[in-house]
Amino acid sequence: MPAAEKFLDRFFKSGPFYLRINRDRVAIRNVATGNDVEFAAKVGIDANQKVVSYGDPVDPSAITVAHAFQHPRMLIPDYEVAEKVVHHAVRELAANRYFQASPVLIMHVDIELDGGLTPLEARALREMAERVGARETYIHIGPRLSDDDVANLRFQSFDQQSQN
Repeated sequence: MPAAEKFLDRFFKSGPFYLRINRDRVAIRNVATGNDVEFAAKVGIDANQKVVSYGDPVDPSAITVAHAFQHPRMLIPDYEVAEKVVHHAVRELAANRYFQASPVLIMHVDIELDGGLTPLEARALREMAERVGARETYIHIGPRLSDDDVANLRFQSFDQQSQN
């Protein structure tokens, strides 16, 4: 690959991003670059209902701590908080870019769910991904994926929800 093409790829190539969600933590990895970010899946909210911190430690000005995915019966107890956590993860991973291309986002629900995702939960995850700028979204339930697995998902034709 010529040097100019490598230079342009560094600024315009984005992803695929592999986002793992569990009850306590969110981890995201840019498979193309190897960069990753992980933090607690919670936000600190101040008296004006503004998010003042993500993950740990919680900002001292926060009067409420909201957990994005911590509920015994459902994946997403508060859509707005979950969306903010996903948005923060994608933004943190792409923080060094001058121009952020829309990534392919593989969302791995790494939580034991009786009966899998409901259609409503799957739709909420797809909408979150769309709102953070993903150009394609795949939802994966099952074992953790390797970087090669994630890279190859882009080229397979299958439904947007895969179950292993």
